[in-house]
Amino acid sequence: MSSINKTTKKQKGGAVKVPDGLKKNIDIPINQDVIVNELQNEDVDNPDPINNAFQNDTSTAISSHILPESSESQIVLIKSVIENVDVDCPASKDCIEQENNMKVCTEVSQVQVSESDSNIDENYLKAHRILSSKVNDPSNKLPSNRLEFKEIINRGPCRPVLKLYPRTLQSNSQRSFQKSWYDKFSWLEYSTVTDAAYCFSCRCFAGNEKNKGQIDTAFTVKGFKGWYRGIQCLQTHQTSLAHLNSVTALNNFLSAKSIDEVINESVTQQISKLENERLNNRKIMWRLVEVTVCLAKCGKPFRGHDESSHSFQKGLFKEFVELLSRYDMVLQNHFENGPKNASYTSNRIQNDIIYSIHSVLLQELKHNIQQVPIAIISDETSDVGHHEQLSIVVRYFSTALNRPIETFVDLKRMISVTAESIFKSLENVIEQFNLNWNSVIAVCFDGASTMAGNVAGVQAQCKMKNENILYVHCYAHCLNLTLMDAVGASTKNRQQNKMVFDFLGTVQFIYSYIEGSPIRHAIFERIAKENGSKLHTLKSSSQTRWACRSEAVKAIKSNYNVLLEALEEITEKCLISEMRAKGKGILHQMKTFEFIFCLTMMQPILEMILKVSTVLQTENLDLLTAMSIVKSLKSSLSSMRNSPQDEEFHKVFKKAVTMCEENNIIIPKIKNRKVSCKLDDTPLSQHTYQTQNEYIKIEVYFSTLDILMNSMNERFQQETVDIICAVAKLINLEFNIESLNLFQRFFHVVAENLEAEITILKNMKDTPRPIGNSVSTIHEWLDWLSIKGRADIFKQFLQVLRIFVVIPVTSCSCERTFSKLSIIKNKLRSTMSQDRLNSLLFLFVEQKMTANVNIDEVIDQFKLMVPNDRRLVL
Repeated sequence: MSSINKTTKKQKGGAVKVPDGLKKNIDIPINQDVIVNELQNEDVDNPDPINNAFQNDTSTAISSHILPESSESQIVLIKSVIENVDVDCPASKDCIEQENNMKVCTEVSQVQVSESDSNIDENYLKAHRILSSKVNDPSNKLPSNRLEFKEIINRGPCRPVLKLYPRTLQSNSQRSFQKSWYDKFSWLEYSTVTDAAYCFSCRCFAGNEKNKGQIDTAFTVKGFKGWYRGIQCLQTHQTSLAHLNSVTALNNFLSAKSIDEVINESVTQQISKLENERLNNRKIMWRLVEVTVCLAKCGKPFRGHDESSHSFQKGLFKEFVELLSRYDMVLQNHFENGPKNASYTSNRIQNDIIYSIHSVLLQELKHNIQQVPIAIISDETSDVGHHEQLSIVVRYFSTALNRPIETFVDLKRMISVTAESIFKSLENVIEQFNLNWNSVIAVCFDGASTMAGNVAGVQAQCKMKNENILYVHCYAHCLNLTLMDAVGASTKNRQQNKMVFDFLGTVQFIYSYIEGSPIRHAIFERIAKENGSKLHTLKSSSQTRWACRSEAVKAIKSNYNVLLEALEEITEKCLISEMRAKGKGILHQMKTFEFIFCLTMMQPILEMILKVSTVLQTENLDLLTAMSIVKSLKSSLSSMRNSPQDEEFHKVFKKAVTMCEENNIIIPKIKNRKVSCKLDDTPLSQHTYQTQNEYIKIEVYFSTLDILMNSMNERFQQETVDIICAVAKLINLEFNIESLNLFQRFFHVVAENLEAEITILKNMKDTPRPIGNSVSTIHEWLDWLSIKGRADIFKQFLQVLRIFVVIPVTSCSCERTFSKLSIIKNKLRSTMSQDRLNSLLFLFVEQKMTANVNIDEVIDQFKLMVPNDRRLVL
């Protein structure tokens, strides 16, 4: 007891000791006799400082504060508060973390959710609540856990110093909170969320027994807003009995630790036990997060049909956790001895873990794309649930890897597919990542009028935000459209190239006929095995699958003889007249010279187009390489068309004739046609072909190649051509006035400085001197500039190369997300919510990021999703 008296003597006549967060001592006198009497009556078996001083339970002492829902007035309020934070003021240094978090909170709050516009992700409101919980704001609910409550006390009152506080009309005048009150009242704190003042001492210790019926809720729960009589009310509250009791409670709470350590070591042991329990809980969460990461990055389903304890269909998540618990003592002890209402394997916990991982990875991505130029790639598709989904991918330059990177960022469900709705979704993503349209250098879409329209399309609306944005029509789509033109997809070309159009129709008919029946397919497989032929699977022809035509034609050519025998046997044994007639029709078409010639001619053309299409779908491709390979394809087609003495045509024709002779197929002759008596302008009336060779060469062979080349010249003539040519000269250290002007406009460089850097590079001996224009050429320059401090010397030159490689070539990254979308949301998971789908798809697409996620940050984010309300202390 002597030690107690000695402690109280030190407190006599002095100010109350407060934490660093309070900044100043509280100049309120303390009744020392009250403290001595309470310390003499303390319970040694339960040395809780709060209970010792006031017989108060912390859980009842903490008042409840519920963060208000977002509203338009609060959005304006928070935005004005953040914009007016006085960063230079020393008093605001303790609020730096609050300020940064509130900026993010403000951006989220600016999103207005309405029932008519479901394109806006509902995660924004959830993020508002999560981010607000990070802030030491008086309006937030105080935690019931002792350790977390003590952390709040140690932080001290929330005292943001703003340049201008929100004003409200009171007593016919605009009034606001005054920062000078901080100096007069050290217990005062201010909420930027509710625009109200609170008493830190009373808010934390309002529920003790001595304050029952005396506490003023204006300073604890509702918040004080009477600015017009602020000094008077604050002074009145400061001298109130309830406030003095709260200050005494705060002072005792702050000194409780040292008293506990002196009086009884059991408190230290209890704190150590709680800390060990917290660390053990984090170990449990670590394993649950690892299981979630494993399933998510592999695209596997989590839940089962029956998740009861004795079921064999619990789902992969529970099965993995139970399997791990057999060999891991931490999980085994948790399930056997832990609380039964906190096993943390429910579907709600699964969703929270998934959302936490997604949130941490988005924060990492957000950090990576700040202050760097980006390109937006987007495309849409329909999922198995008949929902229209918009995939959004961002391409940016990674200084760590010294290479461009394409990253999937979001999947938006579209109720409307108008250009305005799609653009609004893109704009929401820009705002979500704290970006602006000036950082967007290019957009890449397909050629649909909604996306590519020059007047009201998405690309036109993007250029309204930034006129220097480049629009890239996906090169892979362009090549596919070129091929569709050549095979007669349009009515005009169908009449001009009818033979190739009929040929591809027959190819698709063969696939449907053979693969449409297991019996016919079995006959096809048996005959191939009997003949010792390697069976090539028949492929379906499709307008959306870029590689399908080449694969379908290649399979027909490889299995031609086997298909003839199979069709003959099927037509002989088939008992269904309709199927027998179809088989005979296919067999007749396959035995015509026209089919054989088209098969021989189209197979090498489609192979070349497939090779180019495959290269165009690579992620690290740049425009220079893309245009180079497209030009190579045009040169190859031109050489087939304009070979000396039509050698290439004669090779193809000879192969077709040989194939016909091997299969006893008659080559038809040209019939003499009577000359019309009337004059007309049709080509058929003015010219007659003397041989089948001449007819096939002009009407089929030349016609197909001409359509291909003309279509390529038309579709690949985009607005990026001039930039491609300028960069091609630049990497060879050549330039002209036009190219310098282009670089200055689109790449934001100083033309004079760039010209000087090129002149210096020309005279250096160790600069890269590669031959040709390719992605390896640009990468060699990037690698060369990244060493020995050259990046600081040749800043303008490096900036041009970095921005240029960020310009996308294709939208294939979106197509890849669609492939993984069909795995995540299949027929058995078609009712998945959009939030869960978006998170799981991100983790599945960005597998490398998912595998390397910081699990400690995930656990912290998981804890903040339900602030101070987790059953396990984390």
